[in-house]
Amino acid sequence: MNKWKKSESWENGQKVENSFAKLLGQRDPDFRAATKQEQYKHIDYHSYFGTIDVKAKKRLNRLDSKGQDEFVWLEFKNIHVVLLRSPIKY
Repeated sequence: MNKWKKSESWENGQKVENSFAKLLGQRDPDFRAATKQEQYKHIDYHSYFGTIDVKAKKRLNRLDSKGQDEFVWLEFKNIHVVLLRSPIKY
């Protein structure tokens, strides 16, 4: 088993991904979660907007000692630009 799986960081990441999936489903009901193999390529979801990798609890600056959880980082690939703005609560 992966040493990160079931860690606090992994659990937090799952919560953020699940919250984002709810928001994404409102904008694209036909989205789908990535397969295990796709997750190794840093893809969490496939959607009308492109492929998306959700990042949770990151430092805003390299010099920051702690991560923050106010913002969720999204990496889009193969995108169709549409504004997705909504607070995500988890």
